[in-house]
Amino acid sequence: MDKFKNVMQHGYEQLPQTGEQKVPKVSYLAQLREIQETIESKACQDIRFAQPLMTLNGVGIIYPNTISVIQGQKGVHKSRLTENLCAACVKMDANREFIGFKIAPLKRFHVVYGDTERNLNDQFPFAIQRIKELAGFDKTSRPNNLEAFSLIEIERTERFEAVKQYLDDVRQNHADEHVIVILDVITDCIGSFNDPKESMKLLDHLNMMINRYNVSFICVIHENPNSFGEGKARGHLGTELINKASTVISIGFDKGANGNSTDLIVLKFLHTRSVKKPEPHFLRYSEEARGLVLADADFIADQKSLKAEKAELGELKDWLLENMMGEISKTALLDQLTQYFGCTAKTVETRLKSLTDGETPFLGRKKNGKEVFFTLNAPF
Repeated sequence: MDKFKNVMQHGYEQLPQTGEQKVPKVSYLAQLREIQETIESKACQDIRFAQPLMTLNGVGIIYPNTISVIQGQKGVHKSRLTENLCAACVKMDANREFIGFKIAPLKRFHVVYGDTERNLNDQFPFAIQRIKELAGFDKTSRPNNLEAFSLIEIERTERFEAVKQYLDDVRQNHADEHVIVILDVITDCIGSFNDPKESMKLLDHLNMMINRYNVSFICVIHENPNSFGEGKARGHLGTELINKASTVISIGFDKGANGNSTDLIVLKFLHTRSVKKPEPHFLRYSEEARGLVLADADFIADQKSLKAEKAELGELKDWLLENMMGEISKTALLDQLTQYFGCTAKTVETRLKSLTDGETPFLGRKKNGKEVFFTLNAPF
């Protein structure tokens, strides 16, 4: 009875022999009962599911109050993809599309872009400038719905607290807007992405924010090397992040049969909680646009033919040795090789160029008027 009185009156339990006091017990019963009532009340009503914030070809990709993930290996344009999604949210013109992605009509966002890798002198400022230009703003403008911060000068052990303070301040200043937070890359937001306690502390905070406030997260993370296709996001944080995410997008260069990368960039939707997984989405890098653009049908077909490794160099050499007699025009040779290997003329031209280059070319090449002719070089 005395033990019971101590707990009820003082919130702690006094040990009978030593008089030591245990840590005060916190009761979560009232909070859990309140949650119970909320759930049961909503379960008695018609459920209205949230509409997507962003779509791709009419399919919902990013939804409000969720965590989305963009993952990929180094150098596959993760940040360029993220810049397009950011620009789509900053731009007020709902009819404007960004590499196929489109924001929901009449939606207004406040976007916060947090970076951890690029320097503050030119790299990250250029990325923000690029976002503004993609969104239709002049580079000298400062859109009031876009802000950026960097953790590059914050000690790793202090980064979680720095992120928490910054996001709390953003939430308070933009309580009436839907805030989209981009963390690029999320593994650098804590001291160690392999530490379960640090990882869960960060993810618990993200989950708390999306459940209590008008906030969504887009988290960028590296994949482990040589894992594209069924890529494993880095560290314990990556594992838990994928479990919590509503949408997981993997970006990488499409691979050929021999494992070499093509120039075709493919987005694979590894997980979509609210809809059926969309089909892969194809992009390419454009020097003219200085960024990602949609891959057209011809480019996809050409890269797919490379992926199938049709007219592989070894096979092509064998065919030429067996079938090429004397000099042959490029037109005639292309016609024969495309029919035999079932690939595009551009693929064959790429292979032939490899056979005519170098110190000891396999093929000789000469031009007679407007026509190009090939011959086998000896000896073999």
